[in-house]
Amino acid sequence: MNPNLKNTLYAILSIMIIVPAILLIHDYIYFQEPLSRVSLYPDDPKCDKDCIEKVSDGYKCVEIKSDEFVCRLERGRHNFSDSAVFYSSAGPISYGEIVSFPEGKPDVYWFNVENMMILNKNSKTIQVDFYESKDNTSISNVIYTATLAPGDDYVSCVSPWKPGHLVRYIDLFEYENKTYAEFWGLHPFTPPELFPCDVQKILEYSLKTDYDISLPEYEEFGFD
Repeated sequence: MNPNLKNTLYAILSIMIIVPAILLIHDYIYFQEPLSRVSLYPDDPKCDKDCIEKVSDGYKCVEIKSDEFVCRLERGRHNFSDSAVFYSSAGPISYGEIVSFPEGKPDVYWFNVENMMILNKNSKTIQVDFYESKDNTSISNVIYTATLAPGDDYVSCVSPWKPGHLVRYIDLFEYENKTYAEFWGLHPFTPPELFPCDVQKILEYSLKTDYDISLPEYEEFGFD
């Protein structure tokens, strides 16, 4: 083959491969095979105006990077007064939910966490039992147990046909004489090829994978 023609073909093939990759990188989190990529919401405008309206309800705006904010409740404040699990949503909605589980408190809804036990308070290492539940009426069963340290991520999928979250274990903190493990769950668009979810397979695989996600600095949240 003519060397010039050969080089031209290589150049064209390189462009065909590289350009689509560049276009797809923005607003995507890539799962390594055999999982698929999950798209996040595009960046939203900063939330300070929305937060001003919610300040009396305990919300505050936290800057996560230059000119990008998330509005969320302080620790200890949650949306369900009859629940021992602290839950609050964030604004913009693309930042997902923050959930805090008290040690030894079973839960059958948030992020596949059935139970949490502290292994080391100094390192904030915990043991988490994960469950799989087919629907709201069925009894949950523990399918996987893992040790987590702050910063560890995994993909949750509450039932085979519900969208998953990208979840990060954030912190261990004390509140009113109880110890809570804090998780942050981002809202991905789960691609159809991940359905039906093989919950155990996704848990096992994603717990071994590092994800490039940005979360607020929690030092800005104190107690009243």
